[in-house]
Amino acid sequence: MNERQTPEPGQAEAEDEAGRGAGRRAAGAGDRAVPLVIDLDGTLLRTDLLHESFWAAMGRDAPAALIAAATGWTRPARLKRRLREIAAPEAELLPVNDEVAALMQAALDAGRPVHLASAADQALVEAVAARFALPGPHFGSLDPINLKGARKAQLLAERFGRGGFDYVGD
Repeated sequence: MNERQTPEPGQAEAEDEAGRGAGRRAAGAGDRAVPLVIDLDGTLLRTDLLHESFWAAMGRDAPAALIAAATGWTRPARLKRRLREIAAPEAELLPVNDEVAALMQAALDAGRPVHLASAADQALVEAVAARFALPGPHFGSLDPINLKGARKAQLLAERFGRGGFDYVGD
């Protein structure tokens, strides 16, 4: 599966940018109810939502997209929101990693809650969740917070408890 590895059942891999396991937990009898958290860019999706947003915005209003990129590059969450406001990519058309989608479906079939977490704009995370009929909650960037790396790991640990979830992503 490309460079990403899917954890075995009961193995967590939530890692921040430094690679420390924020969601790591031991396998146990209660795995059935342990939430599965899945990243989007390059994990569930075989693309990056920032790139998709940029090209969608360029197709709708190139000058506005270029202005958004030029003025928002130092504020990633604001840039993502602004590009989405110009034109959001169609969630139904985004390419999916079939192996991760199968892992997600297996977790759902087993009665486990599944949540999406991404540095992508919150509205786009919700659109992808709707594509798969995932009830949520789901977690994405909300201006001014870019939900990436250590911030994402911290939020997930606060939400589910340190080691209280399995994570598929980078």
